[in-house]
Amino acid sequence: MKYLLYFVVVLFCVYAPQSVKAFSISPLRQTVTADPGTITRVQLEVSNDYAQSIDIEPSIDAFTVNPQTDEMLYGVSSIARDWIQPKQNTIEVPAGQSRIFDFDIRVPADAEPGAHYLMLVATHKVGSQVQGELGSLLFFYVAGQINEMLNVETFAPLKNVYWGGKPEVSLQFRNNGTIHLVPQGTLQIKTRRGEHQTFVMNPENKKLLPHVRWEEDYLIENLSFSDIGKVYAQLTLQYGFGGHTIIRNVSFYYLPWGLVVGILGALIFGVLLLRIVLIKRHAK
Repeated sequence: MKYLLYFVVVLFCVYAPQSVKAFSISPLRQTVTADPGTITRVQLEVSNDYAQSIDIEPSIDAFTVNPQTDEMLYGVSSIARDWIQPKQNTIEVPAGQSRIFDFDIRVPADAEPGAHYLMLVATHKVGSQVQGELGSLLFFYVAGQINEMLNVETFAPLKNVYWGGKPEVSLQFRNNGTIHLVPQGTLQIKTRRGEHQTFVMNPENKKLLPHVRWEEDYLIENLSFSDIGKVYAQLTLQYGFGGHTIIRNVSFYYLPWGLVVGILGALIFGVLLLRIVLIKRHAK
């Protein structure tokens, strides 16, 4: 479980929410690990910096992260949202003071080990109008043997034959495990002349959360007439604490039309020239 916490700390540094002056929350992020069949309490402190009292309503949300843009997406589905209940409905927080909100996490006895990415939300309302909202990231882990599983869904050139230009290879894979992963690896492009280009995957060490898909297209540059023929693309993908490795190979044909037309023109010219020679010999 120690290695889980290490990666959680790293993830916290990237995706920490921000507070505002009107009211604030603490902590901004926290990690909780619990066994199946247990009840764990977490707390959220709300401080009121207004000159008058405010009403704060607690709630639960879930989030994920787009690995390409680092954008946090809220309101996503999560079974763990149903495990957490705020003990209070709405609390009045006097001016210049703080109040503690309690949240009980009831983990089902049959809950599978893994990570859940949640948020403890404090909403300031006046009547039915929302005046402000802050969230504290909650990285919640069900203790036990985690499942690391990454599946390649698409690895293919956009075309089977390229008549010039810059070929593209599309890659899509999905984290079907129960813990976030840091996929890394290379995409090597080889022609009949040998290695042509190497792409390094995920040099920023971005995290891929469970049930999130990674999508990327690779543009192959600087192919020349001497690279005509079959081009090979080899994907080597590593992920997880277990050192899992995925290797995939695809290929396509690079036939630049200028060279192809030139070769065909030369063949046609050769055939015509041979025909002329044969006709002249036959005439003699």
